[in-house]
Amino acid sequence: MTSKGMEVSNIKRVGGGDHYSGYVEFNGIVTLRGITASDRCTAIKGQTEDCLRQVDALLASAGTSKTSLLTATVYLSNMADKDGMNEAWRAWLDPVAKPTRATVQSVLGIPTLSSRSSYRPQSDRRQLAS
Repeated sequence: MTSKGMEVSNIKRVGGGDHYSGYVEFNGIVTLRGITASDRCTAIKGQTEDCLRQVDALLASAGTSKTSLLTATVYLSNMADKDGMNEAWRAWLDPVAKPTRATVQSVLGIPTLSSRSSYRPQSDRRQLAS
């Protein structure tokens, strides 16, 4: 199958739900689904730690890790939560393998996500295979 001349048969889609994949891999690049905290009643630092544990688990299931992160986008419903999110992010981040990152404020898709974060990382699986 081709799409505009590009071979797409080597796209791998794993897990997920009715309308999304848990992660998608193409040409060694792994893109994770959006991740939100399981417990939405905790403060932003705890929610971020929860999200990052989920990131670690998804990356591991895809055969990669945070040391191969290329980029991450963090969505906050309230930018006032950025300091708490950053505290957890810095504790989790590999200091020599920092990805690019953007943090944006956005209306999130679940009404109860008032001061919450969602992560959309991409990781280069090829680096681990070397």
